[in-house]
Amino acid sequence: MRVAYSAACAVNLYTTAAFATSDTSGSDTGAVGSLVVALILVAAAAAAATWVLRQWKGSVGRREGPLQLVHVIALGPRERLALVKIGARYLVVGITPTQINRVTELSDITDNVGEVGKPPSTGAG
Repeated sequence: MRVAYSAACAVNLYTTAAFATSDTSGSDTGAVGSLVVALILVAAAAAAATWVLRQWKGSVGRREGPLQLVHVIALGPRERLALVKIGARYLVVGITPTQINRVTELSDITDNVGEVGKPPSTGAG
C-alpha cells in the first residue's frame, strides 16, 4: 500500500513539474509526451497494486498460528465450505452471506491434508 501511494505521489510531482515547465508558446509535443509518460506510470502503479492485492489475498491460509484456513470450496455464487484447523482439531464450516455454521468436526484426519492423491500409509511392514 505504501508503494502504491509513493508511486501516485511521484506521478503527481512529475506531471506537476512537467506542466509547470512546459512552454506554451511552442508546440504541445512536450506536454503530450509528459502526459503519455504520466499515463504509463499510472497504469504501471495500478498493475502493481492489483498484483500486490492478489498476492495478499492468496496468503490467508498460509499464516501460522492456532487458527488456519486449510481449504475452501465454492458451493455456489456466495456459498462456501471451509476446512479450518484450530490447534489439533479440524472443523468443516459452512459460510453463507448471512451466517457461518459448523457442519462437522473431523477427528480421523491427519496433518498431511495438503498431500492430496497420496495413499495413506498403513504402517504394516
